[in-house]
Amino acid sequence: MKKQLLSLLCLLSAMTATAATSSPSGLSVDSISINGNFIAQLSQHVEISIRNTSDTDFEGRLYMLALNKSDGSLTPSLDTLVSIKASKSLWFTLYPTLPEGDLELRLATDADGQQVIGSSNVAISPLRKLNFNAVFSLDMLSETDTEKVLYGSRIRGWMRVSNYDAPYYGAYGGTADDDGFVLWLEDSDNGEILFKRHLCSMLPYYNWVQTSFAHDAVFRDGAHYKLKVGYGMPYGLETIDSLCFTTRRGINTYWTADGQVLPLPLLSDGQLLVPAEAVAVDLRGQNAINTVFSLDASQANPNCLYYLDIPDNVPQGLDESHNIVRGMEAAKIILTEGNDFYCPLAFRARFVSYLMTPSYNNPDAEACRRGYSETIVLPFAPSSINLYDVNGGTDMLHPDMLKVLEYYGNIGDSLNISVISSIQMMEAYKPYILGVYVGSSLLFIGENTVIPMTGEAIVRGNGLDFMGTTVSRRLSPQYYVYSPDDYSFRRGDDDVIEPFHACLYATKAVEPEGGSALGSLGISDYVWGSKGRPGDSTISGLQPTTRGSEKSKTVYSTTGCQMDSRHLSKGIYIIDGRKFIVK
Repeated sequence: MKKQLLSLLCLLSAMTATAATSSPSGLSVDSISINGNFIAQLSQHVEISIRNTSDTDFEGRLYMLALNKSDGSLTPSLDTLVSIKASKSLWFTLYPTLPEGDLELRLATDADGQQVIGSSNVAISPLRKLNFNAVFSLDMLSETDTEKVLYGSRIRGWMRVSNYDAPYYGAYGGTADDDGFVLWLEDSDNGEILFKRHLCSMLPYYNWVQTSFAHDAVFRDGAHYKLKVGYGMPYGLETIDSLCFTTRRGINTYWTADGQVLPLPLLSDGQLLVPAEAVAVDLRGQNAINTVFSLDASQANPNCLYYLDIPDNVPQGLDESHNIVRGMEAAKIILTEGNDFYCPLAFRARFVSYLMTPSYNNPDAEACRRGYSETIVLPFAPSSINLYDVNGGTDMLHPDMLKVLEYYGNIGDSLNISVISSIQMMEAYKPYILGVYVGSSLLFIGENTVIPMTGEAIVRGNGLDFMGTTVSRRLSPQYYVYSPDDYSFRRGDDDVIEPFHACLYATKAVEPEGGSALGSLGISDYVWGSKGRPGDSTISGLQPTTRGSEKSKTVYSTTGCQMDSRHLSKGIYIIDGRKFIVK
């Protein structure tokens, strides 16, 4: 009798516990939104909104279970602790890992899935490789018939990954460095990872992620490397694509204006010849103290850059009159008008200058009588402009003698142009239009400024792109070259755009009036005002240069050479970024 009573009490106790567990929680699901990968074994991005309809706070665990509609199997997927105030709602994100199949996703307050407060249907596909596309761009990469060769001790470029599959939210919810998209450099010979970069943890459908990268390394001569990009999977990183290349020490090579990297020719007497087509020479890795070599730069482009290691020694054949970059820093860079400029590796210059003397091809033209204008593109952001009259030798010019015009789009055939009020507003590799009085020359100066890698500025317009370049190139009829005689852009019938100048490119069919000149720009009014003579306009411009003391902490000649301020002969000098005349 006692045993029967004890069993009855135990049964009643168990029934009471079950009733308490299955009692209503007061929770209801407002929405379940699944935005995940829809692929088995990858975490799914699930957003849930829950409302507590009871008058008491809820704090406890929520469980997510996946019911396979085909075989009825119930798979626990996730459990989490939540706290919801009475009569309040809670929105949160979960990253459950789901089995494949046609599923009913259940949210319950018990692990067995009996107390279901909401559900949603989802179809999960078998685990497979996702459809992503990668594009690499690597600077200083020269392609031969048999291999790709990288010269130098630095890789630099950019990479883009595009998603043509379902939205990707990482293999494990985007919480780890390898749970998402990763870029890395691998030594193919020994499997060593030289560097690794996590790009992003998620990528929606038909979206892309892009990154630039730079890495300095001691590459072995003739070694093989792979630049890879991949994404996280349950078994590790899945490679999307890779770029394989062989490395060379980077010594005795030069760049051409179109970015090719070639070996320097060797003369019969053992000298290395710098060809006229060279725009930059890489001599890094040559120890001039222990290695005897010399250069013949007699035919070289005067704007050619020479990259050396940090020590101050200079190889035979080079001197301070050349544009020397040591350890990514240059004391001075002097740019010569009419010659190509190309910067394959960015560096900082303590002093850089570019002297521009307009050609005034037709000084009798109406445009020249009112004031001359032409385009300009500089590879550095100037800190000052010095103007001087090449005929009169004076530096006292009216501020209206120079106008810097910025193009910012177009409406139909009309270009929108504004006058910028400060030279510090000019950017590197961005095209501008200058208004200059006939007989004036301009010296652009940058102090302690960065010279970035050569880029082609493109300012977007409505059907037209205003493009800048510091490399000469032959143009197709789709391009329009600036004509200073009538302040217009004329169709480039096999014309050549000169270095440091700009042009317009028609992104769609443009047939301006007359078939050659691109609309009526109205630049004359912007440059000189409606009165049409220099000095008459009230448009604010740059302040005129002034005479000053010949003594200063830093004095340069117009060619960029540092001078002794205590012993200056007659001439024009640059002192603290401004031009002064010593008589």
